Amino acid sequence: EPCAVLLRAADPIEGIGVMVERRGRTRDLASGPGRLGQALGITDALDTHDLSSPPLRLLSGWPTDAASVDVSPRIGVSQA
Repeated sequence: EPCAVLLRAADPIEGIGVMVERRGRTRDLASGPGRLGQALGITDALDTHDLSSPPLRLLSGWPTDAASVDVSPRIGVSQA
């Protein structure tokens, strides 16, 4: 059974100053998987990391409406 999520972009609302320091620019701060990873300080050192434990954890947060979340298949991948 699949057990992964690909985060491809984000619209940051907090921590923007730190993200700008990491990216070295304000433009396209987290638009795309590479920029998002760089803005969040995610490196390949976190490959296979359990996202329920530090140093990087995904926690439930503010509720959001479904209209604000885009879901789509990966481009160029017909099956996995």
